[in-house]
Amino acid sequence: MPQTKRKPLCVDLYGQLRALGELPTAVHTDARTLVTALAREASGRGRPITLSEDRLDAVDAALRAAGAFDGVGALRTAVAGWRRQTRMKADADGINAYYDAERSDAYTARLAGPQAALAGRCLELAGLPDGGRGSLLLDVGCGSCLSSAPLAAAGSVPVGLDLAREMLLVARRSGAEVVHADMSRPLPFRSGVFDGAVSVSAAQFLCEDAAGEAAPERARRCLSETRRVVGGRGGAAVFQFHPPPEAAQAAASLLLAAARHAGLAAALAVDQTHHTAAVRWYLYAAEPPAAAPHASAPPPPGGCYACAPGAGSEGGACCVLRLARWAERHGLPAPQPAEEHVAFLEREHARYAHKLLRAWRRLSDASHGRAASPTAAQQQPGALAALPPLSADERECAERLWRVVGGALPRAEDLKAPPLLERVIDALHGTAASEPPAVSTQGAEMPRVGPNIIRVCSGSTKACR
Repeated sequence: MPQTKRKPLCVDLYGQLRALGELPTAVHTDARTLVTALAREASGRGRPITLSEDRLDAVDAALRAAGAFDGVGALRTAVAGWRRQTRMKADADGINAYYDAERSDAYTARLAGPQAALAGRCLELAGLPDGGRGSLLLDVGCGSCLSSAPLAAAGSVPVGLDLAREMLLVARRSGAEVVHADMSRPLPFRSGVFDGAVSVSAAQFLCEDAAGEAAPERARRCLSETRRVVGGRGGAAVFQFHPPPEAAQAAASLLLAAARHAGLAAALAVDQTHHTAAVRWYLYAAEPPAAAPHASAPPPPGGCYACAPGAGSEGGACCVLRLARWAERHGLPAPQPAEEHVAFLEREHARYAHKLLRAWRRLSDASHGRAASPTAAQQQPGALAALPPLSADERECAERLWRVVGGALPRAEDLKAPPLLERVIDALHGTAASEPPAVSTQGAEMPRVGPNIIRVCSGSTKACR
């Protein structure tokens, strides 16, 4: 039999060549694909990549036989470790070592479009008078000022602040006004000098210990200083951030707690800013209204069943629609999302509601031996038994939606039309009074569903997560 041809295999990952060992050339391509898949898994970003079981077994066997790792599991652990080692440390030395001249230029060239969209959303959520035109804004963690450019284009006057020297040099070449400072330390500005503040893709670094100081203290100081320099002059502070995928809720909760500790009215929001399945996190923080008792901050609005984890719970992330209603109700600077984005979010809410109602009705009928539709009639008992149940929150939401629609499954298009759309959105926000619509619900049966119900949340639709 011909001898298997082997060659050393190295892959470029996190800026370094990683030796996988002397592997059969027949598995080199699959081994490279596997490393890419494991890197995406470690970061929580990018579309998942899968290999067939036999190809994965072949790579695993090759690694065990003559590789540098004892199988796929050991390689997965190594990839996660490499990522941790190469992540930027949040102190001054780490930031300046990471953002050297080459990386600063590459970052600026690659992320201009996405950063502009995120900065634009921050400006909308800040609720500034006249859309921010003429407002003096602090751009916290501005980097090379990719976020400042769209703010200036909207008529605002941004002043950037960052700790990375090379990034600030890039910003100055574009004519931006910037200051070299650490956002987790006292800020070098007079109290009340700014009308509002924004931050794009920087606040996640406050969720890490740095320079011998714990993350909660760093975040509290940043939000306290932000409150001091903004001082309720008309707009909110809005920080867009990328929490680590393995601890997203913990990082978001840390920032929310820091804002509330600073005495700010604060809320977490998630938003499909790029109109894709990817969601982006935002922290909204504003000076409590002076008319409030003791100027106390109102509690956060809670979550949105259609788009975020923690729905219905205090401190859960909400959508932009609920954030705007909450801010307006409490006399805070109200977010002003663009009409196009509002229409997109309304469609996403209606689509999620229809999915939940359809599954609720169809599988309720199946559990009672009724066939409400050909699809329901084709459901097999074995298949139903394999379906995971709705969570308690999802069950509560489905019941609320069922009351809102009057005990009958409407067409998807009907859910998008006012006034039903407003009631559906309220139900998804957990704020509906469960008032039935004008259509009589007399005789309508509330679906009784057992444990064998499809779970339509957690990834079945873009609006869910």
